[in-house]
Amino acid sequence: MIEPAKYQYTLLLLTEKGKAYDISDFVEGLSWEEPERELAARITFRAKNDKTSKGRLSALAKPGCYVYVMYAYKNKPLKEAVRGRIVEWNPSAKASEEQLRVKAYDDLYSLQESQDHVYYSAGVRTRSAITQLLKKWGIKMGAYTGPDVTHGKLLYKS
Repeated sequence: MIEPAKYQYTLLLLTEKGKAYDISDFVEGLSWEEPERELAARITFRAKNDKTSKGRLSALAKPGCYVYVMYAYKNKPLKEAVRGRIVEWNPSAKASEEQLRVKAYDDLYSLQESQDHVYYSAGVRTRSAITQLLKKWGIKMGAYTGPDVTHGKLLYKS
């Protein structure tokens, strides 16, 4: 039986300089979700904007930096639950008493927000279409296990 109380969560920040920091002690609220009708997973957190040895948290956690939600079950090694690139934050938070609010999305966010139009001619197979699209956006694809049928003309807008 799974025991929810035995999970431990850690939030890691990877700064623009490539340094990783455990910011769990600053976090006051953390959630992640994979909303219906959206491709990208979303991480949202609020944190105390305290000073660190490298400056205020708001100076470290900027758009373009990654955050990783890590978990451990029953004191086993940490595993990655989800990661996202920061796209929204409130840089006006300058004092400790002001909360830093952050939204980060996984790498499918760019694809989700795309205004691109894609056309596939008749005869394209599902796997080929998906592979081409992901390659265009620089998204690595693992093993493909979905359907692989032949399609007629396909046109996708935005």
